[in-house]
Amino acid sequence: MTDHDHLEPPAGLEERVVGTLRARGLLRGTDGRPRRSLAPRWAWPVAIAAGLLLFVGGFALGRRPTAAPGAGLNQYTLLLYEGPGFNPAGTAEPALVKEYTAWAGELAGRGRLVGGEKLGAEAWSLGNDAGAATAGPTGYFVIAAQDRDEALAIARTCPHLRHGGTVSVRPIEPT
Repeated sequence: MTDHDHLEPPAGLEERVVGTLRARGLLRGTDGRPRRSLAPRWAWPVAIAAGLLLFVGGFALGRRPTAAPGAGLNQYTLLLYEGPGFNPAGTAEPALVKEYTAWAGELAGRGRLVGGEKLGAEAWSLGNDAGAATAGPTGYFVIAAQDRDEALAIARTCPHLRHGGTVSVRPIEPT
């Protein structure tokens, strides 16, 4: 679960919507009488659309990150490899996913996670060595770190290592 799962609409959104609806004569006053004469027929759809736009706009603004993850830091990939000794305890995949997700969430909370995904089992190789079979990575994370030492320190906390996997750390060169 991320911080975005519990977002509240921006402060003042309801007041802006109510104010807009009252200004257009679409809300009644506290005495029950309309504040002005009846609005034209098209006013209701316009008011509803305006309210929805305000809500969606406020929601989008609330979800916008204040800065890109890892802004101003170097980026590194953590390539995850599974060998024959991976997951000797036979932990079920949903439990592994939950553990990796919690670890990634902690990194995201510190502004150190840029992204990551599990890779599919299929792979297609192109080029001169296209026929060579290699055991590729099964997943990856892109992290942000001050330097190589911090990247290695983050990699050492990856749950993949606890389950017998290998993590390869590679810097991403700016292009």
